[in-house]
Amino acid sequence: MFSKLALTAFAATVVFVRVVSAQQPVWAQCGGIGWAGLTTCVSGASCVAQNAYYSQCIPGAAPAPTTTSATTAPTTAPPGIDKANFWFSFGDSYTQTDFDPTSTPPQPGNPLGNPPYPGFTAVGGTNWIDVDTVVHNKSLILTWNYAYGGATINASLVQPYEPTVLSLIDQVNQFLGGAAKKPADAPWTSANSLFSVWIGINDIGNSYYLGGDRDA
Repeated sequence: MFSKLALTAFAATVVFVRVVSAQQPVWAQCGGIGWAGLTTCVSGASCVAQNAYYSQCIPGAAPAPTTTSATTAPTTAPPGIDKANFWFSFGDSYTQTDFDPTSTPPQPGNPLGNPPYPGFTAVGGTNWIDVDTVVHNKSLILTWNYAYGGATINASLVQPYEPTVLSLIDQVNQFLGGAAKKPADAPWTSANSLFSVWIGINDIGNSYYLGGDRDA
């Protein structure tokens, strides 16, 4: 029969194990408006607040800077970026977060770069690329989201609703002029990167109301 002392020690051990296990793993969300999950990180990681809506467990990292400015690409890689996976996304309003590739890039602790999560979306809140980047994964994904609301595939074939809208061709050219060159903040490879395109609704709709033939 266990003694009272042994039972007390066993109960304390169970409580300790439960407390230790109630921690978020590295790269997981740990806070933000509407967050109802765990708010502490495993040993060696800190819960870093990036904005009012999103905090992330960063291994040994200091809080990321909150200022946003147009700068040249950094010459040194941000801490932790060697463990990242990269997502280069192109499309229209179904995917847009209002990302500007000349401003703050995606980095550990701020995986969407600018604007910070969830960005400015067509739905007024999180969209599919937000949750796939930040919530529904167990790794660090840095998402360069070139998608632009109202985009068509080729503006010379199907005009967008405004001439300032960036077509799929324009978005790809933005990528080719920047992240495609693999700067220090985007050391992607074919093994750790995903390229996606979700587009077409504006080509169909605009072709209907504009009329005319459009041979590609």
